[in-house]
Amino acid sequence: MKTKLTSILFILVLCQSLTMAWTAPVPVSELNTGYLQDTPFISADGKSLYFSRADGPTSSNKESIYVATRQDTSGPFTSSTKILSDSYHARSPWVSADGLRMYYHNESSSWTIKVSTRTSTTAPWYVGSPINAVNQIGAVLHPSLTADEKTIFFDAIVGGNWDVWTASRPDMYSPFAGFRPLAEIMSSAVEGCSSVSPDGLAIYFVSDRNAHNGDSQIFKATRNSISDPFGNLERLSTFDQPIGSLAGFPNISADGKTLYLGISTPGRPCDIYVSYIPEPATLFLLGLGAVVAARRR
Repeated sequence: MKTKLTSILFILVLCQSLTMAWTAPVPVSELNTGYLQDTPFISADGKSLYFSRADGPTSSNKESIYVATRQDTSGPFTSSTKILSDSYHARSPWVSADGLRMYYHNESSSWTIKVSTRTSTTAPWYVGSPINAVNQIGAVLHPSLTADEKTIFFDAIVGGNWDVWTASRPDMYSPFAGFRPLAEIMSSAVEGCSSVSPDGLAIYFVSDRNAHNGDSQIFKATRNSISDPFGNLERLSTFDQPIGSLAGFPNISADGKTLYLGISTPGRPCDIYVSYIPEPATLFLLGLGAVVAARRR
């Protein structure tokens, strides 16, 4: 009886320790072409993945925004279509839950954030309009918004360093205001490529604050309410890459259980990868397997 109880307790403890453990990222092979593709964004329903892809094999080829679709959230993406090109690189799409607004940044003579709107989900996307209130900050890119589109996070270079900034508005039809750097996650290094959860309570971003240990790493910070500062800073070591490779552009799904990212490796352009937090049943089986293996030793 004591042995059985010990085994049960071991499983419970192991499952608890694995609850927030991300799986090792794997390539989304049906999307990776050999051309550069990055800045993934998964739709609220998990059935559409928006991303940027170079229109040719070299770094000088323009990047456009594509979308890949699938029938259900557990299946592979089965189609990939170019949906928006701008004057130069169009990157970092963020699409509203109703599929009618796409925020992105355009790289030409400077970095600017734009929003493209359409009247239905079957209508095409057109070149977006600049969000002037945001663009007046300076060079800005990588927009990410809360689900209600009242709070925006983006990268900005002010004072010579890239940092994550934020602003808010009373409703989605008003201009953004109250711009500020996200001081609570800042360091003397570079922070950027942020992805905020739909409720605004978690943010994922890239920082090279540990560059002496390798390349940039992915971090997460959380808060209890939208009015609180972010805290509980944590490095997601699962996504650490060896020197010479780089992981970036994290994007968290609406349910917080799937994370898409871009990973570049020597001799290959950036590809799109995915990682998961296993479901409780999977965690239980992992724990049970560990107990069985331990008892056989």
